[in-house]
Amino acid sequence: MLSDYNFIGIFVVVACIFPFVALGLAWLLRPKKPNPVKTDTYECGLETFGDTWVQFRAQY
Repeated sequence: MLSDYNFIGIFVVVACIFPFVALGLAWLLRPKKPNPVKTDTYECGLETFGDTWVQFRAQY
């Protein structure tokens, strides 16, 4: 009976650790090519003009 609970406990531990390991491996294996074009702000594929940080008032 205790072995059944051990199996469930190991399953829960592995299920909790697996996503972090997968994300960590993806972060380590990703291509690291920083480029200013990748971080540039754009709107619908067009280059922005003027101030791109505009605060909108959301009222309902």
